[in-house]
Amino acid sequence: MPQTSWSTPATVQSVSAANEAIRTFMAERAGRGLWPEEQDAYEKLLTDWAAAVHRKPAPA
Repeated sequence: MPQTSWSTPATVQSVSAANEAIRTFMAERAGRGLWPEEQDAYEKLLTDWAAAVHRKPAPA
């Protein structure tokens, strides 16, 4: 399996950051299926995205 410099972030701070992480991840793998380890990383990115979408804004 090819090595990549990409790694799953521990936390994503915003929805836009989560979206960009997913776009970058998938662009690096365009035209092929995901390896099992990559599928796990992709699912983590989706979890991070969902958490960012549902995160309550901090009080002002």
